[in-house]
Amino acid sequence: MKGRKRLVCFILILVPLLVSCTSRTIPSSSSEIESATTQRKTEPGTESPIIALPVSPVISDKRISVYRNGLSHCFTLSETGIYCVAYEKNGTFALYCDSQSDEFVKLCSRVDCPHSDETCDAYLDSSRPYLGYYKGNLYYIKPGRLQIKTSENGKQYYEKTPAELWQMDRDGRNKKGVTYCWEKEENVTGYGAVSFTNGIVEGRFKKVEDDGTVVYSRRYTSLDHPDIFTETAGSEQLPSVEENSNGSILGNDGDKIIIQDNSQKKNPNTDDGKTYLSLYTWDPVENSIDYIGDRPVMAGYFGTETAFVVEEGILKQWNYQTYTGTALFDTGIKTNLSLYTFPDCFALCDTYEYGMLEDGVIPEIVIRFYDWDYGFLGECKLSFNKEQTRYGNYFFGETEDRLLIVKNSASSRPDYYIEKSDLGRGEITLHEYRYPEMDVRE
Repeated sequence: MKGRKRLVCFILILVPLLVSCTSRTIPSSSSEIESATTQRKTEPGTESPIIALPVSPVISDKRISVYRNGLSHCFTLSETGIYCVAYEKNGTFALYCDSQSDEFVKLCSRVDCPHSDETCDAYLDSSRPYLGYYKGNLYYIKPGRLQIKTSENGKQYYEKTPAELWQMDRDGRNKKGVTYCWEKEENVTGYGAVSFTNGIVEGRFKKVEDDGTVVYSRRYTSLDHPDIFTETAGSEQLPSVEENSNGSILGNDGDKIIIQDNSQKKNPNTDDGKTYLSLYTWDPVENSIDYIGDRPVMAGYFGTETAFVVEEGILKQWNYQTYTGTALFDTGIKTNLSLYTFPDCFALCDTYEYGMLEDGVIPEIVIRFYDWDYGFLGECKLSFNKEQTRYGNYFFGETEDRLLIVKNSASSRPDYYIEKSDLGRGEITLHEYRYPEMDVRE
């Protein structure tokens, strides 16, 4: 009996040690970059030998260090895993999860750290910054700070520094400011809508002119050579400049960055009663833009060469020049749908508009998956609670092997993931991500 008690005690001690070792897995700052592996899938509706699904020739599979249309700005992918952030009451903390794991941990490897205050390596700031990953480092922007200065006559006064771009190692260490976002002399009062993609960081800045006029502009800098942010070509050339809007980054199509002019326009060919937005490619090296065409105001994929939308249950290929869509596939589904596209599949989600819901509550939505030969790969369902008020944008991110799902579009971290290897095997399982104990801000 005593021997059994000693064995039980040994197991109880060993288990938490094993859990603590795996739960603190964070990327090494000196780890080698792993090469991508070929994705393997099963034929839809069977459990027979594993074969590769047909890959779309138009959806880019570039995922690392780019922002992709339709995914969350809080999603950041590296060669080894996923980064996102947690907005806690004590500040914003960086989270990390290995590509094949189901557990996010604070981005801190110190065993003596409580992971709950600004002494933690995972701590970023008291504001709500986004993270960007590029060439082994993480980046984020910190707001300006009030500093006490002393004048020539000995009087003290406060001076606010500009917002600053910060850099840190992939494991959360060696944080340092690398450049101010604007000159100290400029009367810039704020910034927002920050995007990290393809080695640049870009955002919308608010400036007050001497006469009190408020002017907005898009500014950026290269992460290869960070310096004071400069205005993008879109800030000067897009039609929305007259409306003080300046457009925004829609996402990447491979190496090309697509920006969207946010001033709505009509179809120049006919009065179809619909509104459209103009798209451009932006070259940040030359700081130049080129017109692509106009897209309808609806969820879909909009690339440099082609685009896809779904209308009345029919998947269509959008033509930028003719403002028309060519029918490709009739789903037979009559409910409103949103389209999400990936290199090896696409998804159609139930979608609801305000006024369509009883008491404003969605009980559940269905997400249906198809390969690019339009073969049905299966479906899953998301259930919601009565307290939730934000819906839409259910895909948080995508890796080579997984699709990340989020229930609340305002959330900074994913709820579930789907293994792509499950697509086509029948029932699709939502695997829940695990998180450390956190005191999250509402």
